[in-house]
Amino acid sequence: MTKKILFTFVCCAFLASGMAQLKVNSLGKTWAGSVPSGHDPNNLITLSLYGPGGGGSGAKLSFGNFGSSTTGRNVFIGEYSDNVDSDQLWLHGKKGFVLTRGSNPMDLLAYCFSETADAFYIATKVYSKGVLLNSDARFKSNVVQIQTPLKRLLLLNGVNYDFDFTPKIEKLHEKLIKDNSYSSEMENDIPIAEEKRIGQVNSENTNITPQIETRIGFIAQDLQKIFPDLVEEDDMGFLAVDYIGLIPVIVEAMKEQQTQIEELKEQNKQLVKLINIKSIDEKAFQENGIESIPLLLQNTPNPFNQMTEIGYYIPETVNSANIYIYDINGFQQKNISISERGKGVTTLQASALQAGIYFYTLICDGNPVDTKQMILTR
Repeated sequence: MTKKILFTFVCCAFLASGMAQLKVNSLGKTWAGSVPSGHDPNNLITLSLYGPGGGGSGAKLSFGNFGSSTTGRNVFIGEYSDNVDSDQLWLHGKKGFVLTRGSNPMDLLAYCFSETADAFYIATKVYSKGVLLNSDARFKSNVVQIQTPLKRLLLLNGVNYDFDFTPKIEKLHEKLIKDNSYSSEMENDIPIAEEKRIGQVNSENTNITPQIETRIGFIAQDLQKIFPDLVEEDDMGFLAVDYIGLIPVIVEAMKEQQTQIEELKEQNKQLVKLINIKSIDEKAFQENGIESIPLLLQNTPNPFNQMTEIGYYIPETVNSANIYIYDINGFQQKNISISERGKGVTTLQASALQAGIYFYTLICDGNPVDTKQMILTR
């Protein structure tokens, strides 16, 4: 009971102190402060809070359709529908929104104008637990593969730079004045003249303190020449880059590059064979001017379980050449006769031998040239 009495006393004291400022008309409309003439002619506002006025935008919070002599929901804070209780808080401005902070009108946080209603511009950093972009297939049509991704990526130049947002803020300020976004207020029931209004806005502390940050990225004008779909021009002619849009380009470029790597690896594998043949006795090649030395290469792969290849080089001067395969006990298991001369490869199938360790020897004109070991697994 004591709590109820105390609560009632506080409420009565509050109402008594505010009676001189809080007013309710015959229609039940409530406002606080001095109401200028011509206020809400259609009685559409539920609650209005007015500051001292005197120029500029003054101080006003309107719950309802402020400034409408006919209809149109120009500016309001409250529920959108007059007939439906949606339990939602709406902030509505027919010509857009401008969010600022502090006493300097140049200290911009974000804005959105009616002519660019599909974009909300933020002039500060944005921190988020996560960002998800709509990418459902049902939103997309005319889907085609990205063409020459690697070639175009190689044309890009990543740069370090100092970033200063001042040019955008200055141009936005000019636009706000030109478009009357700093709307005139009633001064003694008379609208402030345009010249006086602009003078009041310009008399504010509108000096900008550049906040330069060092960053890494691309120059939008350069990127636009290579990936025009990743660069857009905003409502004031400045260019912005869709950095996230570069991710699929990079993925496709990596796939293209990996294909090239695999092809080069195979080419390198073949070149190694040729280099081994050529480098067996480079001095002899240089002195004689001819490839006169036989060569036996290591089989590849080794170990093997299906098939393996044995490379060799047989000079034209050799009359007979054979590759003999021996088991670990020294018993001959296979004799491969080589009739061709020059560089060559013979293929050995695993089915021709049992699993185990083997040795193979190249013999030219009855003379052993070289012996190597190979392993057959199952």
